[in-house]
This record gives sequence, C-alpha cells and structure tokens, in this order.
Amino acid sequence: SAALLARGYINREHLSDADAQLRRDRFEIESLLKLDARARLDALAPIAADGSVREGVRTKAKEGEKALKERLRTMNQQLEELRADVLIAVGSDGTILGQEGRKPARAGASLGKVPLVERALSGYLGDDVWVYDGGVYRMAARPIVDRGQYVGALIHGQRLDATLAQRLSERLGGVTVAFFFGDKIIASYTPTDVPG
Repeated sequence: SAALLARGYINREHLSDADAQLRRDRFEIESLLKLDARARLDALAPIAADGSVREGVRTKAKEGEKALKERLRTMNQQLEELRADVLIAVGSDGTILGQEGRKPARAGASLGKVPLVERALSGYLGDDVWVYDGGVYRMAARPIVDRGQYVGALIHGQRLDATLAQRLSERLGGVTVAFFFGDKIIASYTPTDVPG
C-alpha cells in the first residue's frame, strides 16, 4: 500500500509540474503574439500616415482605387519581414477600397461589422485571428486619420504558418507547436535538435 500511495503522490506531482509548465508556455506564447501584433501595428503607422493612402481612403473615388492599390503594394513590399500576406484599406463605413496580397475583394465588399474593424474605425488599435478567404491569419488593424477625422482603417494580415510555429518553438525551449483549424493542422513545427 505504501508503494501505491507513493506512486499516486509522484503522479500528482508530475501532473502539477506539467500544468505549471503549460501555464508558463501559454503566458510566453501570449506575450510573443502581443509583441508581434504591436510590431505590425507600428509598421502600419507610416502607411496610415501616407498622403496618397489617406487621400484615396477619404475620397473613395473609383479612379483612385488603382492608385491606392499600387501604393499599398509598394509600401507593403517595404515592410520586408513584416510584410502582410493580405493588406486591406477600408473606408469609414468598412467598405474595402483596396486589397493587396490575396485575390481582389468583390466590388462593394465590406468588413464594417467585424469587431476588429469596427474598433479601428472608432480610433482604436487592435489585433485578432481571422479565417479570411480560406486561410487563417493574424490580423492587426489601425485607423487612418485625415484632417482630424477617422476616415478609414488599415488591416494587416499574416498567415499562421510554420515560420511562426518555429519561432514559438524556439522561444519555448524546443517544444512542438501546432496550429489547428477544426480537425486539420494548418501549421506545425517539431524541432529535430532537441533530445527526446
């Protein structure tokens, strides 16, 4: 009976240690994702302040759509490793005015009722995870201010991918990281240089 009690005690200790480690890992992951979102929001600041982007969003002119898309493409390329897989400019009502990256948005498509976009159109910075256009993205949104008014917002999306899983794994000391969507693994990383 002493052996059985000792084994039960050891098992409880192992479970307690595993639980504490998972809590630490979760805190680390949340911190890393917050820092990542902050870096992307900061990278959006020059784009949101760009005169031609502000003008294109404020006027919503059909003839300015091509110029707005070109400007978004150019400025997105300059972000280098923070480059968005999808970069969207929306007007004050949430209508998509320009989209860089994935296939073009349908004419008149709107994101105005999406909570992240609603907050950005009200002047707040934010981040979220979206299933958008068949992919899973980490999104960050920033308002566009022109002449003292919120005239639109920029939404920056990066895919959840194996690169992010690898960064998280390295930060957590070589754990296996996987992202799930429903019953599918959409990205994962298993280190090969960690014993066991």
